[in-house]
Amino acid sequence: MAILKLNGVEVAAPDVGGFNITRNKIWSSNTGRVQSGKAVGTIIAIKTTIDITWSYLTESQVEQIDNVVSDATKPFTSVEYWGLGNKHTSMTAYFGDISYSTEAVINGEKVYSGVSVSAIEQ
Repeated sequence: MAILKLNGVEVAAPDVGGFNITRNKIWSSNTGRVQSGKAVGTIIAIKTTIDITWSYLTESQVEQIDNVVSDATKPFTSVEYWGLGNKHTSMTAYFGDISYSTEAVINGEKVYSGVSVSAIEQ
């Protein structure tokens, strides 16, 4: 399996250290502290956020990623990756803003640096 698929399409592998997973606890609406100071509440779900970065990508690679993460007609899409225990993992996610800058032109094609985006589980 590919290291990373967005909307079923294999994209360039992220940098080493450029694929950071955060597991976010979603708490019930009655969460807080009572008069004694004790915390109360219930975890109702655990959702995943993945921050993805690439150092250098060609223009066509950036376009491929941007077409998925910036598609206003499809705000939620599939993200497939290798999770803990080398297990194939998938989630439905929406994306934060993609960021990149033009670095150079090599063999007639633009090369972009600092490409990054976050995938947030629905």
